[in-house]
Amino acid sequence: MNETLQAVQALLLKLIEQGETGVRAQSVSLELLQEVAAEARAGRAGLWETMAVPTLRQAGKDDVQIAGTFDRHTNDGRHFAYSLAEQIRNELLAEESADKRTSVDDRQGKLS
Repeated sequence: MNETLQAVQALLLKLIEQGETGVRAQSVSLELLQEVAAEARAGRAGLWETMAVPTLRQAGKDDVQIAGTFDRHTNDGRHFAYSLAEQIRNELLAEESADKRTSVDDRQGKLS
């Protein structure tokens, strides 16, 4: 009984360590994604100021209209990204659900 308890405790400690490692890896991934997003935003804003703003001003747009255009483009990009992520998530969930059904069907076939 004591050996079983020690084995269970050892397994739990290993699981906790693996969970902590996973959290650290996710934290690093998040930091990297934040850096990529910041760099992309800075690059986009720089190009916008250099390329688009002068052209829009020549076309008679004021600062409010120009900012609105930038914001609309940002929102369109955000909407695209979130929609794509949702589509991918739904596909993964559908595959996971199909895999579970197949697994259950396989087990039921073995039980028959």
